[in-house]
Amino acid sequence: MANNYVEVGPWGGSGGANPWSIIPNDGRITRINVRSGAIVDAIYFGYTEGGISYETAIFGGRNGSLSTIDIADDEEIIEINGKVGTLENLNLVSQLTFVTNKQTYGPYGTNGGTDFSCPIAKGKVVGFFGRYGCLPGRYWCRT
Repeated sequence: MANNYVEVGPWGGSGGANPWSIIPNDGRITRINVRSGAIVDAIYFGYTEGGISYETAIFGGRNGSLSTIDIADDEEIIEINGKVGTLENLNLVSQLTFVTNKQTYGPYGTNGGTDFSCPIAKGKVVGFFGRYGCLPGRYWCRT
């Protein structure tokens, strides 16, 4: 990881056989797609890199309702919070909320659990990583 990034997290369980990450080198995250119902079922992203638009694979399942967050050019993610809960004896992220310099998106997911919050005092969120199949989600912050 480059010196100007700080890894924050993880939250959730300790399982999951499918690692994923998204951190554009010279671009930005432009869209966050969340599938959720009682829990956060999946997340995937749109991003630009080198002036070209891309979309990641779906990290998780296909249950729940789809919500899409389009991140404006002048918008930055400055906080992520949520809850970690259990479902069928699995620890997982049960709720997510994204806060930008313009507005709050969410919460996505509805189950209870233990709160987590990570406001970014200086900088912004520039990427995400984690594992699906019940392992924590994490993200990177540029300071």
